[in-house]
Amino acid sequence: LNPSATEALFNLKLELTEQERVERSLDSHIKWLKQSIKNVIEADNNSDAYYVNEKELAAYIPGSTVFAIKADTGTDLEVPFPYKSENDTTVYALLVKSEELPIDVFLVRDLAREINIDNLTMPDEDRFSKEVDPP
Repeated sequence: LNPSATEALFNLKLELTEQERVERSLDSHIKWLKQSIKNVIEADNNSDAYYVNEKELAAYIPGSTVFAIKADTGTDLEVPFPYKSENDTTVYALLVKSEELPIDVFLVRDLAREINIDNLTMPDEDRFSKEVDPP
């Protein structure tokens, strides 16, 4: 090998050695992080922090109605574009369909308490019985 090729090979070996050192360091950090997460999850005194309450959630998304959905893997969720109704109000829909387990929907924050709900209507039942094509 000529001197420049020898030097290039030497530099590549140095770089490889350094990259292997960095990889070992990152592997150690990942291992420590996984153990830390496990420790936090398994600690009994942390169970109160496993959720976000309504007030905390409302601070992040003010002026919104919030639903929580509990459903099995494979559940189809469709949020069609809002449209204007005959009386010129905006209509929103959320379509959820599961072939397996039942779906639980929880009202987390009710914006309707803060607005007039006299014009609130449910869409046609037929709309919910239609097949939802998976994405």
